[in-house]
Amino acid sequence: MSASVIDRAIERIADGEPVDWPALESSAGNDDERGVLDALRVLDGVAVLHRSTDDTASSVDETMEETADRPAGGRADERSDLWGRYRLVQKVGEGSFGSVYRAWDPELEREIAIKILHRRVASAELKRRLLREGRALAKIHHHNVVNVFAVESHKERVGLCMEFVRGQTLEAELRARLALTPQEAARAGEDVCSALAAVHDAGFVHRDVKARNVMREQNGRVVLMDFGTGREMEQLARGNRADTAGTPVYMAPEVYEGHSATPQSDVYSVGVLIYHLVTGEYPVEGRTMDELRDAHRGGVRTGLGERRADLPLKFIRIVERALAHDPRERYASAAALMEALGSFTGTRKRSRAVVLSHIGMWLGGITALLLYLGALNSLVFNFSLGRSEFATDNVWTWLRWGASSCLGPAVLLLIAFLAIGLVVVVRKLLVAVSGRVRNWDAAARDRIGVLARRVHMDNVTVLASVVLLLSGSALLAAWWHFAPLFEALSTPVTTASSEALRLFAPGPQGSLNEYKISYRKTFSWLLIVMTIAWFLVARIAARKRESVHWGIVAGAAAVLLLTLSTLDYPFRLLNYWGSQFDAVRWQENDCYIIGERRGDMLLFCSSLQPSHNRIVKDTDPSLERTGVHESIFTRER
Repeated sequence: MSASVIDRAIERIADGEPVDWPALESSAGNDDERGVLDALRVLDGVAVLHRSTDDTASSVDETMEETADRPAGGRADERSDLWGRYRLVQKVGEGSFGSVYRAWDPELEREIAIKILHRRVASAELKRRLLREGRALAKIHHHNVVNVFAVESHKERVGLCMEFVRGQTLEAELRARLALTPQEAARAGEDVCSALAAVHDAGFVHRDVKARNVMREQNGRVVLMDFGTGREMEQLARGNRADTAGTPVYMAPEVYEGHSATPQSDVYSVGVLIYHLVTGEYPVEGRTMDELRDAHRGGVRTGLGERRADLPLKFIRIVERALAHDPRERYASAAALMEALGSFTGTRKRSRAVVLSHIGMWLGGITALLLYLGALNSLVFNFSLGRSEFATDNVWTWLRWGASSCLGPAVLLLIAFLAIGLVVVVRKLLVAVSGRVRNWDAAARDRIGVLARRVHMDNVTVLASVVLLLSGSALLAAWWHFAPLFEALSTPVTTASSEALRLFAPGPQGSLNEYKISYRKTFSWLLIVMTIAWFLVARIAARKRESVHWGIVAGAAAVLLLTLSTLDYPFRLLNYWGSQFDAVRWQENDCYIIGERRGDMLLFCSSLQPSHNRIVKDTDPSLERTGVHESIFTRER
């Protein structure tokens, strides 16, 4: 058996360094050596996973909490040791490669932390790694990145001098509280992303973002630490499989496949971090590196919504996108993830360009809709009165009438949503303060769930299909009910009978008559109920992460647009103020001036036999103005 091959493997496992197993297996001389290497490979997987989840950080957190309030020069043991010019006050943590001390710098008279490599592992490679970490951190000056002051050497041991952060790691905080709230986890994620954005801008990848490498200072500041596995991006691009490093449960799928770490793999680690903070678990789990690699390859993972169905949908979407298996489907950068988390917490404002573009899109969409509605009811109005050639409508006219027609339904919709919001708030309040109500509420939800499953309404496609069927049926029923009005609207008023004209006549003192009020109410509430129903369908589909068939979506859009158009298109004709014109007497007939054009006047005289319209010269001696301004249908009541 070749001792060199086995020894090299044992040495690298003992030092905690990555092992190039394919290269060692190719150097094995026989099956016995390969068998030993297979056993060592399993042992290495267990060791790597153990190092990532051991209790080393526990001692760091507990010791830091115990010593946080001691004076800088205080003694934790019987004496304080000197290391170079620094006085080591307290050991605050110990890992595989070195120990971390709280120390005092007498020259600058400040408290610092020193990470000193163990004698047994102070190899040239580890010294270079610590020096690389110091250089990386020294180039980065950021509020959420630990400050590095110097890299020192004393008696063949190397130490990294940095600021001493008083607080505890997020892992310690999680152990004490079991789970953070979505808002707290998102805010911590924001700060970590802010730190990573600076790290990436400096040309480095962290490669080991995890709860134990993130400290929360006593004043609330979140600090990203431990850049020991960090690498320059250019160096990673020239790297090899053996340089794979990081904490296994936090490592991105592509890193397991031997690809170099990238800013997107750091984004994945932040997603795991946030997932862990709100659940105490990990999206992909396994006992060894090989099990984790196989789980990633097979897509075996537990979604955040499966762990915590009570989490806000927007929060779940953000975390799941950060955890996307394909790096191209994740957030493009830590800054992009930070912005998404900021939109959830409300702590970070979007860029002015993004805000302005969104405002522009909304305003453009609303304006286009109002112009369409205004043009529609103006077209119907001018056609019905036979005044199309005399119409002087422009874009502003359309916009005004479109806005007027939507004002009433918009107010009713706001009232409906306000009522729903009040019901939800009252329910939550009663559930929170009363155990009996809580039991009733749980029982009611269970029964509704059972009923929904029994009739297959828990299936998004079935639910959407039922809503579409009910919406279409309700619209058809409303059309049938108001068929007389539609028939009157389909005939120009210039040739309509007296009975048809009476449908357009105003009520007492110029108010709408009951028939027209019923028309507006019916289609307004139809539109409101349909809007709420489809909003709920969209919410349920998003929560279940299911898509609705495009045919159903197209049908829903058509029903909503038809309902809105039906509500709107006769608005200007039925509206009392829209049908008001100057009253005149012409050849002993009561008439109205409904249009003027180059010396010609278009008169509407309801007492004349159809056609009720006449074109006369504005100099006609039989034309007498009365000074009255009223609806042209007033005298047909």
